[in-house]
Amino acid sequence: MQCISVDAEDHLYVTEDFILTHNTLSDCFILLDEAQNCTWAQIKMLLTRIGEGSRCVVTGDTSQTDLRYGQSGLAEMVRVLSKIDGIGAHSFRGSDVVRHPLVGKIVRALDSYEAYSENHSENGHQTISRDDADSF
Repeated sequence: MQCISVDAEDHLYVTEDFILTHNTLSDCFILLDEAQNCTWAQIKMLLTRIGEGSRCVVTGDTSQTDLRYGQSGLAEMVRVLSKIDGIGAHSFRGSDVVRHPLVGKIVRALDSYEAYSENHSENGHQTISRDDADSF
């Protein structure tokens, strides 16, 4: 395989079997929103297409994925890529929520519940009593 440059304005070309190749996103702003619903391969596919003069922002909430457990690639991608100079990562807390004040309380309660249940589980099953639940 060899990467080539094409003398076309869009830098795209079609091969003999009409397979589109060499998609580069140059001189643009790229926004991947709801990235928690993307697999590792999907995020990788987008990020490896960033061309010269482009900026990319990836947003997502790992606690709100629509994918099955372990299929979202966002959290792992952030862990791996945030070590690279030139890439930044920021995590918001419940206090950063600017929606209805009740949403901030919900986020804090759910975070507390999830932290508690991670520390009080047996073989992946939650062991929370009604008394424990009252503390959330």
